[in-house]
Amino acid sequence: MDKFDTLLNRFGLAFASAADEESFTDAHVRNSTRINQIFLAIGAFAYASYYVWDGIIDPENQHLAIMIRIFFVGPTLLACAASLFFGPFMRRVEAVVVSAGIALFVAQSWIYIILDNGFNYAAMGFVLTFLAMATAFVIRVRYLLILSPVALLTAVLGHIYANNAQPGWLIVNILGISAAVMIGMVSATIRERAARTQFMSERALAQSTARADELLHSILPGDIVERIQNGETDISDMLGEVSIVFADLAGFTSLSRRLSPPDLIRLLDEIFSRFDRAAQRYAMNKIYTIGDAYMAVGGMSRSDDASDHAENAANFALAIQAEIQKMIAETGYPIALRVGLHIGAVITGVVGVRRPSFDCWGESVDLASGLEGRAPPGGILISESAYDRLRSKFATSPVRLIELKGVNGRSRVRLLLGPVANDRDANQVKPVAGATV
Repeated sequence: MDKFDTLLNRFGLAFASAADEESFTDAHVRNSTRINQIFLAIGAFAYASYYVWDGIIDPENQHLAIMIRIFFVGPTLLACAASLFFGPFMRRVEAVVVSAGIALFVAQSWIYIILDNGFNYAAMGFVLTFLAMATAFVIRVRYLLILSPVALLTAVLGHIYANNAQPGWLIVNILGISAAVMIGMVSATIRERAARTQFMSERALAQSTARADELLHSILPGDIVERIQNGETDISDMLGEVSIVFADLAGFTSLSRRLSPPDLIRLLDEIFSRFDRAAQRYAMNKIYTIGDAYMAVGGMSRSDDASDHAENAANFALAIQAEIQKMIAETGYPIALRVGLHIGAVITGVVGVRRPSFDCWGESVDLASGLEGRAPPGGILISESAYDRLRSKFATSPVRLIELKGVNGRSRVRLLLGPVANDRDANQVKPVAGATV
C-alpha cells in the first residue's frame, strides 16, 4: 500500500488488503457503470437546457454559449456515455466520468468568458456542476479529488483571463466553489464509506452462507439440501432400490485402550477422511458414523445414475478395504475392516429441528447391518440381491447359508473378492484375500 492509499485507509476510503480493494473496485465498477451512463446522458441534455440562463445574463452572446453547450458539451457527455458499452471503457468508468467532469468545467469557464459580466454569475454554475458530479455520479473519492482542483483552477483562470467581473467576485466565486467542494467531498466520503461497509458485510454474509451451505452438504445429500433450501419441511421418501454399505473396524476397541485420546481421534479422523474421499469418488452418500462404524448409501440421489449405484457401492467397499490395508502397513495397528453390502428398498427422511439428520430405515438397512456383523475381518459380505447385480462384473466366493440377526431363516451370502479380470471399466482394486465366512 502506497502513501496515498495509506492516507485514504485512515479515512475509511481504502482497504488495507490489496485483494479486498481489488474486489471492491470490481464490484463498484459493475454496480456503477449503468448509473453513471444514465447520468452522463441526462447531463448532456440538462447542460444544454441552461442556455435559458445564458440568455438572461447576456442575450447578445447567448448564441455562442449555446454552440458550446450543444456542439461541445453535449456530444462529449454522450460519447462518454456510449463508451461505457464497451469493455475497456467500462473497466475505467470512473476515469470516463472524470474526463466528462473536466470537459464540463472547461466549458463552464469558457461560457462565462464569452458572456458579458459572466463571472458575476459563475459561482452558481460551478457549484451546481460540482455538486452534481459529487452526488449524482458514483465515483470514489480518490477520483473526486482530481475534479476538486480542476473546478477551482478553471474558475480562477477563466476569471483572470476574462476580466469581466466586478471587483470582489473572484473571492465570491472561490468561496462558493470551495463550499461546494467541501460539501461534495463530505457527501461522497459518507457514501463511499457506507458502500465499503456494505461490501464487507455482504461478503462476510456470502462467506457465512457458503460455509453453512458446505456444512449442510457435508451432513445431508445434495438433493435433500436443495429441497430444504426451497422451503420443504416434511422430507421423506420411499426408495425402491439403493445400495447400502456398512463398515466396522474389528480390533478397534482393544486398540483404543492402548492409544491416547488425541492419537485415537487422529486415527479415526484419518480413516473416516479416507472413507469420505472414496465415497465422493464413487457417488456414495455418507449417512453417519457411530463410534468406529461407517454407513454409506448409493443410488439415493436423483442426480445419480441408478444403474451404476451397485457397481459404485462394490468399488467403494473394495476401496475402503484397500485404505485399511494401507493404514495397517503405515501404522502397524492390529485393525481390520468388516463390510456388509446389500441392495434393497429403504425409507429415507430428515429428522430433528435444531440438529437435523438424514437417515435410512427399513429391513434392507437391518440386513446390511447384519451382513457387516457376520463379515470376517478384512472381508466384504454381500447379500443375494447384491450378488444378482454384481455377478457379471465382480468375482465372489461360493455361496454360503448363514443366519442373520432379524432375518427369518438362513440367508444366502457371498464374499466380494474384486472385479473380474475381463472387466475393463471396473476399478482395479486388489481382491480381498484370505477371508472366509
